[in-house]
Amino acid sequence: MLKLKPLAEKDASPSVQQIYAEFKKAFDIQSVPLFIQYLGAFPQYLKYLREPLLQNIRNHENKKTISETGEFVIETLAESFSKGPRMQAFLTVNQFRPEMVNLKDDLKHIAQINATLAHIFIALRESIKGFAVAAKQIGSAKQEETIKENLAEKSDLVYGQDLYFQSSPPEKSLVQKLTGIVRRESGITKSPLPEYLQISREEFEELLKQQRLLFLRVELEKIILRNIQTLNTPIISPINVVLELTKEYPNFVDLLYLLSDSFPSLAVQRLLYSSWIIY
Repeated sequence: MLKLKPLAEKDASPSVQQIYAEFKKAFDIQSVPLFIQYLGAFPQYLKYLREPLLQNIRNHENKKTISETGEFVIETLAESFSKGPRMQAFLTVNQFRPEMVNLKDDLKHIAQINATLAHIFIALRESIKGFAVAAKQIGSAKQEETIKENLAEKSDLVYGQDLYFQSSPPEKSLVQKLTGIVRRESGITKSPLPEYLQISREEFEELLKQQRLLFLRVELEKIILRNIQTLNTPIISPINVVLELTKEYPNFVDLLYLLSDSFPSLAVQRLLYSSWIIY
């Protein structure tokens, strides 16, 4: 099992809970993104990143740039890939149900958050990449491979419940709509959303096998790399700070592996998936 675990809000210290609250407010959601919870397991590093990350999340120009990137992903997916026959049959029956009509507004907010997370973690990767190479000389190749294999089991980072962030106010949250039950004056009926998301996930996992999606991922990373050069506040993790944090947290070198490899890749995959379920 992966030794590094996300630090849930209920288990965090008051100071980390305060930082979590600031991220929730900045994203306008009621739950802490899972990626941020992994950073929360290293409080001093999270505190160091707190201001540059929050300033970039809040900045209006950054939001505009990231939103344009998200729109590019949605448009490219729509132009390049078609929904499968099972999804087409589902939409024929359900697309005008109230739960489905308002779904896109919820998902657009989710996709904007995931686009922001992709920018953050690619920026972090670029910032620490030089030290990550040195860190691999400290650890063993077997250790690195074990981390990657264990993280591959962490599908929650792409498909987990926190993908459908509880929006604010929580009674309007997509999470609340995913219980599978819809209450109407005429009685209780089954929500179509769980089936919609299940079909979407199965189709997306098939897309991951296609060369065209790989090309899109490469182009998307190029765009994000250009975007992070114009961020309102640079995301920098100087080597002296990293080394100091490594001394305090024995497993911090493992986090460096994740930040330099797995997290950026999974954040982009998460963005692609949340965009796929929109169109």
